[in-house]
Amino acid sequence: VRDASRIDSLTAMPNRAVVVERINAALARASAQADYQFAVLLINCDRFKHVNVTHGTTVGDELLKLMAWRINGSVRLGDAVALTTVPQHTTGRLGGDEFVLLIEHLREAEDVHIVVQRLLDAHAKPYGIGAHQLHAGASIGVVLRAQASDNADLVLQFAGIAMREAKRAGGGRYSIFDLEMKERAQRRGNVEADLRRALAERQLFVVYQPILDLADRRCVSVEALVRWRHPTRGIVPPIE
Repeated sequence: VRDASRIDSLTAMPNRAVVVERINAALARASAQADYQFAVLLINCDRFKHVNVTHGTTVGDELLKLMAWRINGSVRLGDAVALTTVPQHTTGRLGGDEFVLLIEHLREAEDVHIVVQRLLDAHAKPYGIGAHQLHAGASIGVVLRAQASDNADLVLQFAGIAMREAKRAGGGRYSIFDLEMKERAQRRGNVEADLRRALAERQLFVVYQPILDLADRRCVSVEALVRWRHPTRGIVPPIE
């Protein structure tokens, strides 16, 4: 009998509790077995919010069910990416439109690219829901054993950072986590927090850039530009 408390009621996938448990078990095994390779994939629907707003939550729920079905179908094949005859894996739904795939016993860390591309190809196909043909796509963040932390929550955080990098690059693709991504995410978070304070404390000001007509040698208009005078960093470069 399946424990209902460990199953996502919408997709019938294992839920977050199971995913965290399995990732922690993989981390423990990796610390004891030098040649044990695994990968954690965080899969996010690129257009789920658009589907919900445009077609309603009932269609959105059906989309999530089909996504779960495609994820499971993409990892059932016994290909040559694992040391065992059939790759060992755990699929699960974290919540919302986020799914997780844990692949264990990889032959080589690079073999994860085969599985990720298969997932992207599966999600790139339209979804037939009622009279609708919906295009959703997916963005995937990948954490390999070499970049994994010592607990599942951090691994999922890293996978989320990588997934958002894939989304920022346009979606429909994947990104493999590295420490530079974490540093960039921290910098973005710090800038956002500082900028909220800047709005409250009136640190922003306007400068005017003249637009010149070179033929008449006169100023024909000006462009108003916002600048930020940080209390400790001085003038923050516009690109930041």
